[in-house]
Amino acid sequence: MKAGFTGVRRVLAIKFRLIGDVLLTIPAMKALRATFPEADIHMLVPEGTQEVVQYHPVIDRVLTFKRDKKNQSLWRKLVKEKDLLRVVRDGKYDLTVNFTEGDRGALLSFLSGARYRIGYDSGGRGFPGQNRLYTHLGGRMNWDLHIMDMGQSLLSRFGVRGGDGTVDLFYPEGLRNRVRDLLWKNGLDPDEKTVVVHPTSRWMYKAWTTEGNAAVVDWLQDHGVQVVITCGPDDTERGMVAEISSLCASRPCVFPGTLSLLEFAALLDTSVAFFGVDSAPMHMAAALGVPSAAIFGPTKEHNWRSFGEGHLVIASDDSCRPCDDQGCDGSMVSDCIVNLSPAAVIVQLERWLVEWS
Repeated sequence: MKAGFTGVRRVLAIKFRLIGDVLLTIPAMKALRATFPEADIHMLVPEGTQEVVQYHPVIDRVLTFKRDKKNQSLWRKLVKEKDLLRVVRDGKYDLTVNFTEGDRGALLSFLSGARYRIGYDSGGRGFPGQNRLYTHLGGRMNWDLHIMDMGQSLLSRFGVRGGDGTVDLFYPEGLRNRVRDLLWKNGLDPDEKTVVVHPTSRWMYKAWTTEGNAAVVDWLQDHGVQVVITCGPDDTERGMVAEISSLCASRPCVFPGTLSLLEFAALLDTSVAFFGVDSAPMHMAAALGVPSAAIFGPTKEHNWRSFGEGHLVIASDDSCRPCDDQGCDGSMVSDCIVNLSPAAVIVQLERWLVEWS
C-alpha cells in the first residue's frame, strides 16, 4: 500500500486554468510520480496550455479540452462535454486529482469511475453537493502559499509526497537550433548576451507603459546586451509591442506573436535574463533557470512571483496594492503599475544587472 491507496495503475490530474497555472502544477505531478512510480500518469488541461507540460518526463500523456467559445450553442457544448467524458472514462483511471475548485473538474473526476478521487473543498462555491463527489476531500485552496506549493499541499494531506518540489520545462532539442537560426536571420548573435523583454499579458491591466518599456530596452542595449521583444498573438499585444519598438532609440529584434510557446521557451533558454510582467512567460523563464525581473501590480507576489533564486519583483509602495482587481475601479488600467517611472524601474534593474551579468 502506498499513501493509503492500492492498485493505482492509472492516474489523471486535472488542471483547468491558464498556461502559468498549468506549468506550476509540475511539483505536484512530481509527487504523484514519486508515490506511484509504475503508474501511467496523465494530465488534462485546456487546449493551448499543453505545450508547457507535454514533454515533461513525469507525465506519460497530456489530454486537452477546448474552452467554450462565446455564443456557442448549448447542443454543441453538450456534444463537446460528452466527447470529453468518453475520453476520460476510456482512460480507466484508478485515481483522479482535481487541482482546482471548478465544477467541470469535480464532475469529470466523479464520472471517470476512478476508485479514488482527490479534490479541494469548494467552500460552498459551485453546485450543491460538489464536495461529495470526492473520496478524499482536502481543505480550501491555501492562498498563504505560492501557487506552485498548493498542489503539493493538497496531495500531502493523503500521503502523496516526493519529488524535488521544483518547476522545470522541457522542449524538443531541435527548437533550440531553430531559434538560433531565427536570431541569426534577424541580425543577432545567439552566442552573445540576450535579454528577452515580454511587456504584455493576456490580462493587460498587468502591463506597464510603452514609454517605460522602451526606456528599459534602450538602457539594456546601452549596457551591451541584445534585446528581443516578444508578445502573444493577440492584436492588442502586437500593437503594444509595435509602439514600444517605434519609441526605442535602439533597434531591438521583435517577434510579435510569431513564436509558439515552445519556440519561446527555446528563446528564453538561449537568453541570460527576462524582463516583463507577472505572466506565464515569467514562470517559463524561472522554470528554465533564467533570472527574471517582473513588474507586479494588483496581483500578490507571494502567490505568483518567480520561484527560485536570482529573480526580482518590481512593485510600487502604494498602500492599495495588491488588490487583485482588474485595474483601478474595473478600468483594466492599474495606476500602481503605470505610475512607475522608468527611472524608478531602472534603479532596481541596475542592482539586478550586476547579479546575472
